[in-house]
Amino acid sequence: MPNSMLFYHVSEPKVKAEDAAEAQKERQNALKPKGLFVADDNTLNIDGNRGLENLITDTEYLNEYFPLQEKKDGTFNSHSKKRVMSSDMFRHYSEYVMEKFKTATDEIYDGNTLANPIDTNGGLPCQFCDFKAACHIDKLINAEDYRTNRISDEDIEAFESEVHDG
Repeated sequence: MPNSMLFYHVSEPKVKAEDAAEAQKERQNALKPKGLFVADDNTLNIDGNRGLENLITDTEYLNEYFPLQEKKDGTFNSHSKKRVMSSDMFRHYSEYVMEKFKTATDEIYDGNTLANPIDTNGGLPCQFCDFKAACHIDKLINAEDYRTNRISDEDIEAFESEVHDG
């Protein structure tokens, strides 16, 4: 089981700063990895944490790479709790995603290949798609073909309660 799922920027961020030192600080802040860690109670349960501390000898920069913080009792502080999921929750999400992959694969093999991109905050992924010229999706004409993220916070809470409730 992985100990984290982190997303790193692949392009250099544009920053505004008065001098080079401030620009470097802004750039490092923009490049901080985002994502989740898998742990049950505290940072000691994250495999590789101590190894990471050994690799980063200058502990001043440790939180740039390992942005979780403990309270004195060894549990996560409130900010860090938002970035951690239990191993059971990770397994629950993994099983759900794999089921979605299987369903999508079965639909494709059954011939269901409708182009119906998901609308994310008013933008479409079509701008990045290599096949946009072939599917001819037009936002005005094909509005009913667009999917939206219909998952509410209540839906997520209900999904996660399946793990919490046993």
